[in-house]
Amino acid sequence: MRKRMSKAAINFLLDAALFVMYGAVVASTVVVRFVFPSAVETAGWSLWSLDYNTWCNVQAGSIAFFTFGVVIHVILHWGWICGFVATHWPRRDRKPVQVPDGIRTLYGVGLLITVVTVMGMFLAVAVVMIEAPAA
Repeated sequence: MRKRMSKAAINFLLDAALFVMYGAVVASTVVVRFVFPSAVETAGWSLWSLDYNTWCNVQAGSIAFFTFGVVIHVILHWGWICGFVATHWPRRDRKPVQVPDGIRTLYGVGLLITVVTVMGMFLAVAVVMIEAPAA
């Protein structure tokens, strides 16, 4: 018989993983920004057999994993977030509101859709507005 992991243990493991992922983001950013010369001067340079572009890929990958971990963290704490907002949001009558789980889920999905839409719009505007160097 297999014992189920407690919610506290899952949160601890996720937080430890987030800490490691954050360290990877910081380390790769420091390497890309401060160890290598500017991007246009990096031809032929390498650190531990990885060139500048590979380090940029490591940085992007670590950011992606960290972001995924943060999303999982928010999902696991969504009930607490909704409860906190419901009891601390400025209201005239100051009575805490009990929000049903289904509505909480809809709020979460709506927020996720909004965030992804804003990020997509930012990316679309950047792709349309980028300028190539003058020939």
